[in-house]
Amino acid sequence: MKKLFYLMVIFFTINNFAQTNDCGTIINETFDGTGALPSNWTEYNTSGQVTLDSDRLKFDHNSTMPSAYTTFTPTSENSSFSFDVSATRTAVNCQVHLLSSTGEYISSVALGKGNATIKFATTMESDVPSGFIEGVPVVSFPSNTNFTISTQIDFTSKTVDFYIDGVLVKVDTPFLEDAGDAAKIDIQLIYMYSNSGQFYFDNISLFNVEENRLQLTSDVSLAEDLLSSASIGTIYNQYPQSEADAFQLVVDTANTVLSNCNASSTSIDSTIAQLQTAEETFEASRVNDPVLKMYNGSDLIGDEYQVYCGYYNGGLGAYEDWAVSFTLEKGYMATFAQDINGLGVSKIYIAQDDDLQINLPNDLQNSISFIRVSPWYSVGKKGALGNDVKWTEPEYYNTTWHYNWGLGLDKEKTEDLQFVPMAWSKADSWTSLQNMESAGENMNFNNLLAFNEPDNSDQSNLTVAEALEAYPKLLASGLRIGAPGVENIQYSSTNDSFNDGAWIQEFMDSCVVRGYRVDFIPAHDYIRRSKSSFIERFQALHDRYNLPVWVTEYNYGNPNMGSADLTVEQGYSNIKGLTEALEEADFIERYNWYYFFGSSTGIGGITDGELNITGEFYRDLVSQNPSYTQDVYEGEFEPVSQPNRFFIDHVATDVRLRTNDEDTDVLTSGTDVTGWKGFWDIIDAGNGYYYIQNVANGLKLQAMSTTVNDEASVRIINSSFTGNLVQWELIPIGDNWFIQNRQLNTRLNINGSQEVSVGPSSWNGTFVQWKLTSVNDDSSGFSTQSKSSTLKKVEIETLTTSRLLYPSLIDSSNPNFEPLTLLENRSNYTLNIYSLSGQLIFTTSNMEEAWVPSRKQKGIFIFHATYMNAQNIKSMERGKILVQ
Repeated sequence: MKKLFYLMVIFFTINNFAQTNDCGTIINETFDGTGALPSNWTEYNTSGQVTLDSDRLKFDHNSTMPSAYTTFTPTSENSSFSFDVSATRTAVNCQVHLLSSTGEYISSVALGKGNATIKFATTMESDVPSGFIEGVPVVSFPSNTNFTISTQIDFTSKTVDFYIDGVLVKVDTPFLEDAGDAAKIDIQLIYMYSNSGQFYFDNISLFNVEENRLQLTSDVSLAEDLLSSASIGTIYNQYPQSEADAFQLVVDTANTVLSNCNASSTSIDSTIAQLQTAEETFEASRVNDPVLKMYNGSDLIGDEYQVYCGYYNGGLGAYEDWAVSFTLEKGYMATFAQDINGLGVSKIYIAQDDDLQINLPNDLQNSISFIRVSPWYSVGKKGALGNDVKWTEPEYYNTTWHYNWGLGLDKEKTEDLQFVPMAWSKADSWTSLQNMESAGENMNFNNLLAFNEPDNSDQSNLTVAEALEAYPKLLASGLRIGAPGVENIQYSSTNDSFNDGAWIQEFMDSCVVRGYRVDFIPAHDYIRRSKSSFIERFQALHDRYNLPVWVTEYNYGNPNMGSADLTVEQGYSNIKGLTEALEEADFIERYNWYYFFGSSTGIGGITDGELNITGEFYRDLVSQNPSYTQDVYEGEFEPVSQPNRFFIDHVATDVRLRTNDEDTDVLTSGTDVTGWKGFWDIIDAGNGYYYIQNVANGLKLQAMSTTVNDEASVRIINSSFTGNLVQWELIPIGDNWFIQNRQLNTRLNINGSQEVSVGPSSWNGTFVQWKLTSVNDDSSGFSTQSKSSTLKKVEIETLTTSRLLYPSLIDSSNPNFEPLTLLENRSNYTLNIYSLSGQLIFTTSNMEEAWVPSRKQKGIFIFHATYMNAQNIKSMERGKILVQ
C-alpha cells in the first residue's frame, strides 16, 4: 500500500527540485523573457498565439484553438511530470497530455472542463482522451489563480498518481494506452468563454530520480523555510542563534549531497536522518521557559509553581487562590485577576527593564483565578494607522506599532510592526468572550484599545452608562486596556478643569469607584491649538488619574469638522510642533498622527503620491523607544542573595569545621565530608566583619574566653545573637585566611588537644590559618575586596543510565549516595531537586517516589533532603547530581 502522506510531501517539492537540481532531469522549462515560442516547442492549429510573456508560456485564445507540444529524450523509468498553470477566465477547457515516443497517451489533465474544476481522463474514445472525472477532494479552477499539477508515473504498474498543490487527489489511475515510455507533452487550449482569454504555463518539468533523493529535496526545502521564518532571540517562541547556526550547517551539508548526482542511496538516507534529527533539535530549542514563578509564601518563600507563557482563564487547579509572591523574568508581562474572565481585582506587571520580585497586594494574595503571561514588546512612541504594511519601510512612516480600528490583523503585516487590537464598540461582535479570549491567547498582543470616539455620533456613539456596562468584558483578554478614546477631552485651559459632563471624566471617575482596571487613557484632538494648549489637555488627563496617555489620533484641524485648508508649509509647521510636544512629554506613552487627509488640505502626509515635507518629518522623527516607562510596583523587593557558603578547613591538620546534632560543640572531621553540618554561611555583619553560621542548624560561631568550665573556647549559639562575640574578621594570608574574633581579638585555631579554640592575634602559623572553599552553586570563592579563596567543587554524583534518582542521602561520613534501604529508620522525609539557578524542579515526601529527569533535563542539579534521623534529630543533607 502506498504511503500517501509520504508521497504528498515528496510531490509538494517537485517543482523546487526541477528548478534547482539537474540530477535526473529530462526536461525543465522555466521560460525566461517575452517573445517568440522557444525553438523546442511547436505551435499547431494557430500561428503566433502561443508565445512567451513575462517569463511564462502564454496561450492566447480567440475563435481558433491554440495548441503546442514539445518532445524530449524518451524515458521508461519511473518519473515525475509537473507544471504550473493559471487562466484569466473560469469557463474554460484546456487539456495537458503526456504521450509516448510512439504516440500512446499516458495521462491527460483537463483544466476547467465542464463545471470549472480540474479533471483527469480515464478512457480513450475515438483515439482521444475521454471519461474525465474529478479527484478527491474536488478542486475548482478559478480565474487568476496559480496551481501546481504533478503526476507520478509508474512504468512497472502502468499507473499514474495526480497531485494538485501537493495534495494527492487521484491514485493508481491506469495509463490511457499501453505506453512504453514518455517522450512528448502536448497542450491544447480548446475553449474559453467568449473566445477570449489567456492560459499561462510555467515550470514544466519531467525527471526520474530515486524517491529518497526526492525526500531529501523536500526535507531541505522545508528546513530552509523553517530557518528563514524563524525568529532568532532569547524570548518566548524564538530560537537561539547558536541553534540556528548548528541547524544551518546540517542544511548546508544536505545541499552538498543533493548537488552530487553520484551520491549513493546510503549517503542520501544517512543525510535524511541527520537532517530530520537536526530539525527536531532545532524545534525543541524554541524558547518556552517558565518565566513566571509563583510562591505560596511572602518574599519567594514556600512552594514554587512555574507558569509558561499562555492564557489561563481558570483551570489553575490546586494553584487557584494559592500565590502570595512571584518572580517575573525581564522581557515579559503578567496579568493576575481574582476571578475568571479577568474580573474582580486585577493587576498587570511588566518586567521591561529588569526581573521583578513581587509580594502580591493583599487583595490578590491567595485569591488568583486568572493569569495571562506573554512576552513584552517594547516599541517607540510614534505609531501608524490602518492596515497598510508599507509604514515600516524607510520611505514611509518608519514606525514600530500600529492599529486599524479593529480586532483583526492584516495577514500580510510586517513582523516587526507591533499590532494593537481595538474593540471598536460595545456590540458582541467586538466584546464577546470568544473575541476577548482569542485576543488574550495571542502572545503577540500586549494592549487593547476600548471603544472608538464614544462621544461622536458618527463613531461608536455610546453613553457613559453603555460603555461602563460593556467595558468589564474587555478584562477577559488579560491585556493592558486603554479607556475609550474620546474625540474631545472637554478640558478648559482657562478654568484648568474638565467641563461639566465631560465624557472621559465621567467614565474614568466611575471606573475608579467600581474598581475597573484601566491601564492607559487614549484620546484624540483635531482642534487647531497652540503647542502649549494642545499638550496641557493630555497633561490634565494624566494628572487626574496618574495614568499614561496615548494620543491615538491628532492633527492640526480636520476638514470634516470645518477646518479651512492650509498650505503644506503651514500644515508642516504646526504638525511638527504638536508632534514634538508629544515626543517630549514623559506622560505621553504613544501617539498617532492622522495623516490621511488629502493634499489640498495642507495637513495630510502625501502630495501627488509621494511623502510631502510633513510626511518626511514624521518618517524621519526618531521616537523614544521604549515608550513605556517601567513601573515601580507596590510589594516589589530585592531578593535576599544567597550567602557565601563554604567549607572551612584547617591548614595545619587538614580537618574540616563542622557541628553535630547533640550539643553546641564545634567539631572537626576529614575534609572528604560534604554533609551540611560542614557547610557554613559567611554573612556580612557590616564594618568589615562577618557572621559564620552553620547551614545545618542555623547557629552562629561564637568565641568565648580561653575556657569556660573546662569547655572549649568556641561554640555555636542561637542565630539571633548579633554581638561582637559572633562577629569575625577574615584576614587574607596567601591563599589562606586568619579568622579573628572582633570582641576578643583572638584567632580561630586547633589546639594541642585537637579542639577548636581561639588564640592570640599575634599567632600567624598554619595552626591559625584556614582554607575557605566555596560550595555555592556557581563555585565562586569568598572575597574581601579583591582577595579570593581557592576554589573547589563539591562531590558530583553521576545519575545512572536508568535516569531514575530514588530518594537517597549523602551520609556525613560517606560522600556517596546511600541505598534506599538505609532510609527505613528515618521519618518526616522531604527530597527537593533544584537547578543550579536555585529553581525547584522536583519535590517529594514519599520515600518510594523517584525523580525521573525529562529528556531536556541535563547537567548539574542540586540534591537537598531533610529528615528526622533514628535519634529523632532533624538532619539536612545536600549534594550535586550530574544528569547525562
